[in-house]
This record gives sequence, structure tokens and C-alpha cells, in this order.
Amino acid sequence: MAKLPLLHVKLVAEASKHLKAAATDLIRAKKVKMANREDIGVDILSVALRAGVDQALTFLSAGSETTTSALIWAFRRRKMRDSSIASAEIDNLPYLNAVCDEVLCLYGPVPATARVNNCSTTIQGEFLPRDTMVIIPIWAINTDPLLWGPDARYFKPERWLKRQGDGAVPAPSASNNAFTIFLQRPYKCIGNTFVRSEMACLLAAWVDRFAFELDDPMLMDERNVVIPPSVIAKPDGGLQMSTGGV
Repeated sequence: MAKLPLLHVKLVAEASKHLKAAATDLIRAKKVKMANREDIGVDILSVALRAGVDQALTFLSAGSETTTSALIWAFRRRKMRDSSIASAEIDNLPYLNAVCDEVLCLYGPVPATARVNNCSTTIQGEFLPRDTMVIIPIWAINTDPLLWGPDARYFKPERWLKRQGDGAVPAPSASNNAFTIFLQRPYKCIGNTFVRSEMACLLAAWVDRFAFELDDPMLMDERNVVIPPSVIAKPDGGLQMSTGGV
């Protein structure tokens, strides 16, 4: 795809080059400050560099478009607005994080992904020779009634809040592998924690300050939402909304 002689392919390649250069400059500047023992703040990039993560560029590139798509879907819902939220409280807000997990589960930015097996194997009775491309239908798995129950297709953040007698929060489905938006170990998405934290922070900040209303109420019915073929799943043309202060 990257080598096709098409205008939009060239534009994407050029934009990608500029984004990578900007991200590289940010990382280089942070590393220079670290080497000089200067204060580099507590943003996500700084924390990643302190921890020795060498995939900071991946975080910056992969985490932006996917988070944007997830937030578009989140604002179709009105199930979260209680009080002002401080940044230090984000990790301790069960319902906020339940809303984020439910949005990612039902409307994951990446509806499917592909893998190629490096050796012959058998999956559920089907023999797959080496170098077979296997499509993983993320949306189908994340909304399978056999895994999630009869309300699998309903937006229900409360499913993530069920607690056992000892207070532990169990997986809201019948399988630990049912939530596949970030895949599973050892190939789990490296930006998993980054995306979830970024989404929770942005959603909390926006909901705390603005009220959102769809310009076209018909789009509250998912059957009226058109999703064009794309690597990142989001409504065609985005969702037009009106905003006001809270």
C-alpha cells in the first residue's frame, strides 16, 4: 500500500514523516534534559522514558488516532457526569474507567486484525499450514453473547463493576480472553495502558467542562451510523455535536 502511486498515499507518507520527525525531536529533547538531570515533568512521555521504554514513538503515533476514535463513540453516551474530577483521582474512579472499558469493548477503534502463523497448527479442529493469514474479528469476540451474555450488544458499563465477596473485580465475561481490543499476551498492544489512561483523562476533562448534544438525534440509533471501510473504525464524517458549558 505504501508504494502505490496514489496522491493520498503520498500525502499520508509525507504527513507520517513529519509526525515521526516531531516525535523524535520531542524524545531527543527529553533525553538531553534527563542526561543533564533537568526536570522533565510528569507527562506520559517523560514517565515512559524514565522507565526505560524504547517504544515511546509507538505510543505517540498509535495512541492518538485510536483514542480519538474511542472518544467519538464515548460522546454518544450520557452515562457519566457526577462532579468535578481532579487528575489525581482518575485511577480511583471505577465508573469512569468502566465507561472507558465498555466503549473500547463495544466500539473498539480497530474492529479486526490479522496475524500470520509461523508454524503449522490446528485451531478448533481446523488445520492451518504455516504462513496462513488468520483474521481476528475483535468486534465479534467483544460482543459475542456466548462470552458476554444476552446483553452483549447493549452499552452497560455496570458489567465492569461486579464484585465478588472478597471485593475483587472479576472479568465481566465468561473468558479472560474475551476482551480482545488490545489482544492478549505475549502480543498485547504495547500502548494498552497509555490509551486507557489518555482516554480516561480526556473524557473526564471534557465531560466536566462541557455538555454535548448530537446535532442529528437519529444517530443515537447505531443502525443510522455509517462506518466506512478503514483500519480505524469511526463514523463517516465524524459526529457533529453542539457543546455548551456545564
